[in-house]
Amino acid sequence: MRFVWMAATLAAGLVMGWVVRGARAPAPAAPTTTPPPAAAAQPSSEGRIVRGGFDQWVHPILSCEAPDRTMDAYLKPVRDRVTEAVANLRGAGDIDALALYFYDLDRGGSFGIDADHLFPPASLLKVPVMVAALRAEAAEPGLLGRTVIMPESWPGSGLAPEGTLEVGKAYTVAALIDRMIIKSDNDAKDLLHATLGPQAGLEVLHAFGLGRGDVDEFQRTVSPRSYARVLRALYDATYLDARWSAYALALMARSEFGAGLVAGTPKDVRVSNKFGHRVDDRTEPKTRYLHDCGIIYQPERPYVLCVMSHGDTVERLASAIADISRVIYRATLENPAPRPPTGWPGPNLIP
Repeated sequence: MRFVWMAATLAAGLVMGWVVRGARAPAPAAPTTTPPPAAAAQPSSEGRIVRGGFDQWVHPILSCEAPDRTMDAYLKPVRDRVTEAVANLRGAGDIDALALYFYDLDRGGSFGIDADHLFPPASLLKVPVMVAALRAEAAEPGLLGRTVIMPESWPGSGLAPEGTLEVGKAYTVAALIDRMIIKSDNDAKDLLHATLGPQAGLEVLHAFGLGRGDVDEFQRTVSPRSYARVLRALYDATYLDARWSAYALALMARSEFGAGLVAGTPKDVRVSNKFGHRVDDRTEPKTRYLHDCGIIYQPERPYVLCVMSHGDTVERLASAIADISRVIYRATLENPAPRPPTGWPGPNLIP
């Protein structure tokens, strides 16, 4: 009798397990690689999971998007106003390409305008280099305090906006990260990258699916949507832990670049961002790129905004990015998103 009872119990368990597995929702569709139509805002219509680099044991989830139909009413007026603003900016004729991606960090609603258009990232690559350094520090404490001497012969670009490194002077790794992010110092980036080794930055780029090739700014391309994964992972602390994610975002908030996204938001609103600027001498006339991607800590609804562009003058591109930032900030205030469900651990509850 005992054997019969155990067999019946086991059979019932197997049946229940089959029923539960069969009731699960189908796996989210893979992200599409087809670029959206030009100048058309694309809301997120399908769930998707973005995973980091795969090894023999794990394939970590970096971000997870699920469709949220309650966000449609909130996002429509926002993306309609942004679409109109982008059309007006393009109509002026001095902007060759302009693409953006918006992501609501608390509820997951998103939309884009040419969000999969590819650009050379320029100094946006400095954030993955910082992430690689902080990840190495977390694994081996003491790296940030290590000193590095600026050599006399250095193949760096020397294109920093201000204050390049002094030859023969010792810098800590932490100081190099500060200069790389706050001042966008290219020599600091190159020296830091040489200190970490060529694979460090590549591992981070691979983990986030930011193209292939080396860390050269023109041999690798990114899109507003793909680069936003880095910012989302920092906000969610899914790649670095909470301590080092907060360290990175606080450092980005000290950037000396006051144009672009920052210029389009009130002065009392925190913005953790990184810009990328590059002039391509291989074209005639020269192509000027300007990108700005960051987290805007709107009091009621923080969001990611990533804008990439190229055109005739950097000043015009910076003004266009500021205009877009201003339109989105005002639109999100005037069209507040629905509140999260009861019990949702909002940002104010997170230490």
